[in-house]
Amino acid sequence: MLKACSRCGRVHKAGECPVKVEYKARNYDRSQDDAYQFRQRAKWRKKSKQIREDAQYLCEVCRDKKKLVYEGLSVHHITPLKEDASIGYEDTNLICLCSNCHELAEAGMIDREYLRKLAALRISRKR
Repeated sequence: MLKACSRCGRVHKAGECPVKVEYKARNYDRSQDDAYQFRQRAKWRKKSKQIREDAQYLCEVCRDKKKLVYEGLSVHHITPLKEDASIGYEDTNLICLCSNCHELAEAGMIDREYLRKLAALRISRKR
């Protein structure tokens, strides 16, 4: 039986994908990852909820483009934690994004300064 492959996107028999995927060691301990530890804290969950509430549970990039996207939301660190964890909880470094915009931001396809401008706009609306 042929099926669409989640690895390569082509159609072929199950288990016959020509693309080799390298997996990390199975005993990889995520609890040692600093970013993972950061996101497990109650302080982060509270801050994340606050950012989503301030953004009215809408993607801030899509909202700027006059689209209302409210599904698949997450809070994105404009300056990643591995670059500067000291600003991990600052409102000016956090923005509410849909999954599509979050992927684009992670890939560097959405300018950080543009995201900072949107975060500042959210903060000014809050006051």
